[in-house]
Amino acid sequence: MVTLIVENVYTKIVGDIDNEVITEIIKEMSYEISNYNPYNGVETQTFSLFKYLNRIYPTGLYSFVTDILKKHNINFKIVDKRDLSLHYKPFETNKLYLRDYQQNVLNQALKAKRGVIQIATGGGKTELAAKLIADIGLKAIFLVHTYDLLHQAADRFEKYYDFKVGRISGSECFVSDKVNVCMIQTLHYCLKKKYILFDDEEQKYNENSNVKSNVVKNILDTSDVLIVDEGHKIAAQSYINIMESTNCVYRYCMSATPQRSDGRTIHLQAYTGMKFTPITASYLITQNYLVRPIIYLCNIYKQKFIYSKSNYTSTYKKYIVENEYRNKVIAVLVKKLISQNKHVLITVTQKKHGKILLKLLKTVTKSDKIKFLYSDVSKEDRINILEDMRNGKLNVLIGTSLADEGLDIPILDVLILAGAGKSITRIPQRIGRVLRLYENKKNVYVFDFVDNVRYLRGQLRERIEIYKQEKEFIINNLDYTKNANN
Repeated sequence: MVTLIVENVYTKIVGDIDNEVITEIIKEMSYEISNYNPYNGVETQTFSLFKYLNRIYPTGLYSFVTDILKKHNINFKIVDKRDLSLHYKPFETNKLYLRDYQQNVLNQALKAKRGVIQIATGGGKTELAAKLIADIGLKAIFLVHTYDLLHQAADRFEKYYDFKVGRISGSECFVSDKVNVCMIQTLHYCLKKKYILFDDEEQKYNENSNVKSNVVKNILDTSDVLIVDEGHKIAAQSYINIMESTNCVYRYCMSATPQRSDGRTIHLQAYTGMKFTPITASYLITQNYLVRPIIYLCNIYKQKFIYSKSNYTSTYKKYIVENEYRNKVIAVLVKKLISQNKHVLITVTQKKHGKILLKLLKTVTKSDKIKFLYSDVSKEDRINILEDMRNGKLNVLIGTSLADEGLDIPILDVLILAGAGKSITRIPQRIGRVLRLYENKKNVYVFDFVDNVRYLRGQLRERIEIYKQEKEFIINNLDYTKNANN
């Protein structure tokens, strides 16, 4: 007889099983990671989440093993050591009403007690999280990875709750006995693991880390609910360390894009649970909860293809970051959009590129209603910039990866993908920034670039495939090869 000992983080297999069956389990929990080696080209390595020596595996993959055992007619029993005696203690919320699809996902989440919640950007993940926490009613952790997301989530929760929400970051430590919004970096620091400071204020606060470590340890020990915002990040070791350091029975991750391009998507289910019915951007568009985007592929090269002999880094620098013609096209386009009273988000990958565009845009548009949001901007300035953009005091916001996740500015109606790239998580999230409903907002516009250059053309193809996955996205072409001033 085989016994499965189920705990919150891992499940252990006890008893004799043929090596053939173990091999099948290992394969079922395997994933591949490809890395580029300058000498041997692309090398692929295979890893498995099944730990052979201890015969344990993440509890989120529980059904992987039971299905295989049933397939081989192996009798097994289950010893569940999780504290499933916890009862809901729902608390009231103020004016928090869910849409039908949110209620359906909520029902699935309550029944399963853990899982992956996929709702497209603009679909109301924060409101769903607020209601999920309230309906369970047990002490909860809402885990975020930036200061902006921490305060955005806590402020939204406090709209619906009649109590103050805890805020745990490097520069503040207000603890609630009900709901705490916590930064992953701060919690991870308190586990005495390798830690990357978010800013200078965290350094000052961490000088008192002994007191804070005790506080955070208590939060991890006494909480029963864990919700990870932007849950596609769970594959990072810092997140796994947190998942392994708390005995929360209820575990969820929320993401508009619960897929990873590095092969580690299986980690999301492993450390939370099954994926619930996904709510896509196209579905939300058809239900009039989001605005339909028109995506323009802007061709700026007269040549059909440019073969770059340089490596990717040098090619990206020459044809994206320091490409005067391409940047001028963007500047002239933005000038026209400002004249039409559009509110524009420009995404870049590198800080240097953002600074080049900022200087050029101010010169071409003669406008001072343009700001650049990146990591060196202070927290206070970030808050002010985002608030000015929401209120229409700014016309253009340039952003690095800070603009990829959790940026809630409904007034935005144009996105310019200046930084290219191909991420299956970042591209949909960037587009999602401009899809939110707003007064008199009927269509939104996304400008992408046909960079017919080695490396970059492959990225474009992958972006187009991402666009095609959404049936309600409209794709058109624009020709900028004649004159940058047209």
